[in-house]
Amino acid sequence: MQRWNSSSRSSRSRLSSRWGAGLPAAALVCALAVFGAGGCGESDRESAFREAAEYLDQARDAVTAAREEVDERTLAAEQTREELAEAQETLLRAEQELAKARARVGVHATDDVLFREVQTRLLDDDQLEGLAIAARVEKGIVTLSGQASSNEQRERAAELAAAIPGVLGVDNRIAIIPAQQGT
Repeated sequence: MQRWNSSSRSSRSRLSSRWGAGLPAAALVCALAVFGAGGCGESDRESAFREAAEYLDQARDAVTAAREEVDERTLAAEQTREELAEAQETLLRAEQELAKARARVGVHATDDVLFREVQTRLLDDDQLEGLAIAARVEKGIVTLSGQASSNEQRERAAELAAAIPGVLGVDNRIAIIPAQQGT
């Protein structure tokens, strides 16, 4: 099979004699392309193939990027799970220590000891200065009675009592009696 070469003198003369001397060279090239390659320029199939190949490359890139994202997030999730497990273990140890501390306080927190601690804290608090608040302790339950001039003072007394280790509960019976003006 002989190849057509545009620089070949014998090929040109054969084409000229066969197709006529007045046919432009570009038309000859197109004619040859039509018969030999299926059309002048890029064929529809070649164009569609290139577009499909480009789309395939883009899809591959998207899958690669998505896989990398999944891998990164999986690693982060694994690290987070490990950190969570460590935090849960730390919490468990802390709760065990808290239980030991409560048990230790419970051994020493008799009603007499708790009563003295409640009285000391109520007397030492600046917000409760001048108030007549009584406390009674029975089986770890503190009962507060007396009078306060505001709900804030009443709640403050209960907070102080409840914060004492060994106190199991507070029964707040403090009455609110607004301070009299002008006396």
